[in-house]
Amino acid sequence: MNSAQKIDKSIQKMMTLGRRLGILFTALFIAVCCCSVVVISIGLMAAQGNLYDPSKTVSVVVPLMYLLISGGATWTLRGISMDMAHGESPFTLSHARRISIIGWLFVAAAIGDLLFSPGFLSIVIGPFDLLGNAYSMFENLALPIDIGAVLGAVCCFSISAIWRYGALLQDQTEDLV
Repeated sequence: MNSAQKIDKSIQKMMTLGRRLGILFTALFIAVCCCSVVVISIGLMAAQGNLYDPSKTVSVVVPLMYLLISGGATWTLRGISMDMAHGESPFTLSHARRISIIGWLFVAAAIGDLLFSPGFLSIVIGPFDLLGNAYSMFENLALPIDIGAVLGAVCCFSISAIWRYGALLQDQTEDLV
């Protein structure tokens, strides 16, 4: 088998893999959309008082942020897979930008977790509430830092940089041929 036949065979394998992954990521995107509808419905029921929640702590902000991240990730991976299915290179600047956007969504989720935490609220409201005993608000203070979201953001930004480099190499290779 000569090198041209090997290249054709690997392109066919890539296209087959792209089609299969495209179907998988489309199904996952539909599942994420269905989960989003369920979460929004639960939030609306809790807001209207139709859901038994004695603690009044049903929150839909953080789950919706993670569903938005999941939806963006599956949609981006679907786009990359469909490009592969059409025989195009997955290394494009638009895919790198989309991966970077997913990283920024992870950053937004980490900041949202921090801002909606009781510890952060006690720092903001505490000085007005405890003017006489200012140090008591810091005794059992815990600020939740979502390490998973931070690591997800770092991974997405790293993959985006690698993807940009791959797109640059792809452009240089096409210019040489």
